[in-house]
Amino acid sequence: MSLERMDMIREIEPISMTISVDADAIQKNVQNAAADVGLLLPLSLAAEGSCQIGGNIGTNAGGLSVVRYGMTRDLLLGIEAVLADGTVVSDMRKLRKNNTG
Repeated sequence: MSLERMDMIREIEPISMTISVDADAIQKNVQNAAADVGLLLPLSLAAEGSCQIGGNIGTNAGGLSVVRYGMTRDLLLGIEAVLADGTVVSDMRKLRKNNTG
């Protein structure tokens, strides 16, 4: 499966301090987009110029700032996925706290 066309930065919300990106977005591009609106994506890896956000999430990457900001899962608020049968599963949210269920 190729994700090469899934490299867009979908939404940047400075007020809620969130950013929504596609799985193949390059980490450095996401960091630059966040910095342009005064936000910080603290995940810092040696390969940040070529690694994709989806891979960082899939491996729960740590990086140089892991002690201060936590692993990738600590920075992730939600995820949206398409299953093999075409069903879209969405758990996108803008707040960390979630009491549903």
